[in-house]
Amino acid sequence: MKYLLISMVAAGVMPVAAHAEFNTSGSLYLGYGNNAAGGGEGGIGVLNLHFDGNHQLSNGVVMTLKGDLYARSNQDDLPLVGDEPYDIELGMDFGAGGKLTLSTYARCDAKLPSWVDGNLEDGGSIGVHPRIAPKYRCVGGSAALFNAGPLVVDNNVYLSYEYHNGPFGLEIYYDPFLSYGSWSGDDTHTLVDMTVPGTGDLPAQAEIVMSYATKPAILFAGANDLGDWFGRAVMPIPSAEMAIIYAHQYQNSSSNQHSNAFVVDWKPKDMGVFKGLFGLYVQDSTDDNLLISANFGGERWSFGVGADLDGDVAVEGGYKLNDSMELVFGADSGFDTGDGFDFAGFPPPFAAGRGNSYEVGLRMTF
Repeated sequence: MKYLLISMVAAGVMPVAAHAEFNTSGSLYLGYGNNAAGGGEGGIGVLNLHFDGNHQLSNGVVMTLKGDLYARSNQDDLPLVGDEPYDIELGMDFGAGGKLTLSTYARCDAKLPSWVDGNLEDGGSIGVHPRIAPKYRCVGGSAALFNAGPLVVDNNVYLSYEYHNGPFGLEIYYDPFLSYGSWSGDDTHTLVDMTVPGTGDLPAQAEIVMSYATKPAILFAGANDLGDWFGRAVMPIPSAEMAIIYAHQYQNSSSNQHSNAFVVDWKPKDMGVFKGLFGLYVQDSTDDNLLISANFGGERWSFGVGADLDGDVAVEGGYKLNDSMELVFGADSGFDTGDGFDFAGFPPPFAAGRGNSYEVGLRMTF
């Protein structure tokens, strides 16, 4: 299905690409670690090439195009989530009329930037910090497919429409194919929980998200065609150089699951080497977890440490040799069976235990 999308996008892009100006960038990572995807110790190379551009048509509509190519030395060892060698996105920006987009980029699964877990680029999907899986099932994210093992598989392609008018925002997402990896349509039944194997819903196909920016906070509310819903409040506090976030999610499954999340992200500008503190507390009907990360840095160096309620600890750091080259490292204390997090498995808390993990490398940008 993703190859069909590339053909569709190429047909629509050719006239635009002939007139558009493109920006290109990329990165190359060469590293060594003991927890690479597929297991074992060894070296790894990761290449990422990015391009983006736009072109304004005679009717005022702006066509946008962006893409990423990924090449990894351990590509064959990657799990079904995060294993695609490319992503592409085509947009039509109507200005005040909103923006329509066709995209293969994953939604909803990104790690928060302040989250220190020690994993850099080796592709080991199991994280040291336990994580309560999201209850809300979003369009364009990933899903645990019963026919895949069950394993978590990325969505292939989705449509979106985004509109803003003053403080009001509207986002609509639609998956026309229900296509995840090699599975599509009725073959994408999910495993929602372990009590009813093989009887889960199909993934979410339609989703609507509304937002409203008030003076103290930005409010979000969303729902999908499965009956899931969420609410989120983001409160920036510029005077304290801090943001506070609260989110509640509900999953309309056989067990009607709820979860609450609280985030505090503090990034002071004038406290010397101390660069910030990040706290995340997540709670559902059966479990809870607290993660705290502290970040430090100087003109050329950076260092972060993260810890959770189970006593798991991770560190990350780097030293910039120049504007385009940085030595980086990451390490963690390991975890017992069931205490880690596996983005590729289901349910995520069922991660096999492992010992300490480390990774060192050189990251180059161009």
